[in-house]
Amino acid sequence: MKFNYSKENLKPRQARLQRFLEILPGASSWTVLLGLIFLSIFFPFSAAILIVAFYLSWILRVLYSTIFLVLSYFQLNIEENTDWMGRIHGIDHLSSYLKECQLKKFGHRWRQWASHHIHCDQLEKLNASKIMPPLSKNIYHLVIFPIIKEGRDILEPAIEAINRQNFPHQQIVIVFALEERALPPIQKAVQELETKYKGIFFNCMTVIHPAVVPGEARVKGANATCAAKKAAEFFQERSIRFENVIISCFDADTVVSPNYFACLTYHYMVCPDRLRASFQPIPVYHNNIWNVPGFARVVETGSSFYQLIETTNPKKLVTFSSHSMSFKALVDVDYWPVDMISSDPDVCHFIDGCGFSQ
Repeated sequence: MKFNYSKENLKPRQARLQRFLEILPGASSWTVLLGLIFLSIFFPFSAAILIVAFYLSWILRVLYSTIFLVLSYFQLNIEENTDWMGRIHGIDHLSSYLKECQLKKFGHRWRQWASHHIHCDQLEKLNASKIMPPLSKNIYHLVIFPIIKEGRDILEPAIEAINRQNFPHQQIVIVFALEERALPPIQKAVQELETKYKGIFFNCMTVIHPAVVPGEARVKGANATCAAKKAAEFFQERSIRFENVIISCFDADTVVSPNYFACLTYHYMVCPDRLRASFQPIPVYHNNIWNVPGFARVVETGSSFYQLIETTNPKKLVTFSSHSMSFKALVDVDYWPVDMISSDPDVCHFIDGCGFSQ
């Protein structure tokens, strides 16, 4: 499939309409702010009514957010000690495992009971769909790190986090998507990391993205696409089916929890529509939270709360920053767009549990 993401091929009228729609959100915000000042001077009573209504709407929104933030916390708390690898191996023998799960009892341990109830429900849906996942031993993780100016001090904690995974290292492939225009110290740091971790994972390799490619812009998507195409050749050479590969495109400073890939693998396996789904974890912004000003800590904590709240309504979610999906789906849509910004890189730490929305 071939998709046109940018406005390069649009007619002038269509391009003007797109630009107008891009301006509209910001223009609306400034109109409201400046309009309240105008009303306060010339129509104070109307301005007071609008301001009171605005305050009431925010009070309701805060109550709404608080309720769903608490629900999201409990959902994560329920899955805190889940044995994801045990569940993965159980799915390999779904029929007998499902019967075993249905007979299991937990007494008064409500967290384990709630987690087990969700687990059984997912297994029943998978069994009813008749669309069985590949065996866990045949599932591989491809992790791409687009790099242009991130040094070893940023990259190594991210790789070490993958090294601490309880998922088999020989089923993980790491690709450093390095821009050709990166400075020599950055290129040297990437080479050192590749040498250090090459024997630990199934493979650890570097793909150089040329500085100038016709039809491409200087964006993260072009770099990641170049790396993904090289990875596709790697898997084809080893006769590994794309359906068995889960790709995760991480920011260079993404640090995942030890259960991340096990949890991701489980959700991939129990999702009947796994080849057409994206898997979005919950980003928590606290990598270097104590090394930034207090105002930044408040903002990032609020952003983390917002991400937790959003997960309570998965149907409204879109992929954000670092995320995962079936490699086959990525290949089928011709990878990421190479002429526009397609993601929002952020400093984050991914936690496991029920953090994956499909």
